[in-house]
Amino acid sequence: MPDKLNDFEKRLLGKCRRREKRLFSAWLEAIKTSPRLARHCHYLNAFPPTTWAILLSYHAEFFNIAPVHKFSTIDWYWVLLYQSQFIKYCPCVDEFNELQKKFLVKNNPHLAEYF
Repeated sequence: MPDKLNDFEKRLLGKCRRREKRLFSAWLEAIKTSPRLARHCHYLNAFPPTTWAILLSYHAEFFNIAPVHKFSTIDWYWVLLYQSQFIKYCPCVDEFNELQKKFLVKNNPHLAEYF
């Protein structure tokens, strides 16, 4: 099968990608609202790290299944804003900029000892 897509195939692929993005967004919103729905989501393992960071920021119970080892600094920032108890697992504490540190400490004063 040739690697190059024709124009028709490119349009179909674009349509599928847009639908996939909407589907992931719908699942994210549903699971944020009701975390028990996660067990019914066939796409859970396909969620990118940023989606997991969002879910984890809402629901700490996802920590054991979220791919935290793949989280970027900004992913960790969003998680720690709302779930500061995970600071001990964050490998990038030294990478936060001053503004990020300020907001993290403002929302979670006990984090000051980490910066």
